[in-house]
Amino acid sequence: MRLSSQIKTTLGLTLVLSSIAAVAWAQNLEVKGNAWFATGGTGSAGIGTSTPLGKLHVKAPGGFTATENADGTSPVTNVPIVAQGTSTVYGILNGSGRQAGAINIDGDGGTTTSRGYVDFNDKADGAWHQSIVLNKGLVGIGITAPLYPLDVNGDIEANGWLRTKGNDGWFNQTWGGGWFMQDATYVRAYAGKSVWVDGAIVAAGQQLSFNNTAHAWSGWSDSATGRATIENASDYNTLMIVGRSGTPVGRKVSVWDYLEVNGRLRTTGGTVVYTADCGGAAGTGAMTLQPTCTVCTNGWSCGGSGSDCCGFTTYNNPIAGKLVDP
Repeated sequence: MRLSSQIKTTLGLTLVLSSIAAVAWAQNLEVKGNAWFATGGTGSAGIGTSTPLGKLHVKAPGGFTATENADGTSPVTNVPIVAQGTSTVYGILNGSGRQAGAINIDGDGGTTTSRGYVDFNDKADGAWHQSIVLNKGLVGIGITAPLYPLDVNGDIEANGWLRTKGNDGWFNQTWGGGWFMQDATYVRAYAGKSVWVDGAIVAAGQQLSFNNTAHAWSGWSDSATGRATIENASDYNTLMIVGRSGTPVGRKVSVWDYLEVNGRLRTTGGTVVYTADCGGAAGTGAMTLQPTCTVCTNGWSCGGSGSDCCGFTTYNNPIAGKLVDP
């Protein structure tokens, strides 16, 4: 055989073997060391596509199959990329090559009904922080076993409204109270809870109403010194204004300005009027109202120096002078 024929035969066999190897490589790729693709220029790698749109472009119909293997493991699927592992299955490095984020599978019990949950983690400050957890269709933030569609273990700050719909509102899981609305008029305390305010209550509306017609006087104002209440008391059949407790005269209510009674004035412990000095009188004192009384001289003026009478003619007449404490 001529040398030229040997060379042609060798080249031909090499080309055939190369073609076979190329076909085999296209079907199965096994990497036992490091591998790199499109390391320079504008080249890209495509899997399932001959026109990759990125450095790595994977194309497939998508979706896991509806059925699984008998042991719950997955058959061949149409998902473009499948990541399998324990703990971190997808890692993210920043532009400097430092770890910045990860997607984990944690809590894998190794059974068909305990497959683990997906959680997203970040390493923004150099330490790993678990942020979002997906578990049984629920989302947890700072918690791995959420009990509600969104379960947050921590504070929530919103630069905007926190909106709810329907008859629901805000509920305190620990103490069983909260706020809600069930009509377009009132904001209500949930579960009949009372409302405690350390500051002032300002009402810009029309009235302060007491709608519980079966309420009995609580006695709350007598439970500690300095308390006072306004109550719609069914047991006394009245609106009770219970004065500040613990004063030198007992429970006390004061009216600082003008008091007008549109109806009868009834007292059950006697009526005593305390008057200040009037008309230059030297003394002050208490007067018990009677059906009639001696009229002070000079009409409604005091009857002279030292007098404690500011003058009235009958039980129903007004009293001239200023009402003061004893």
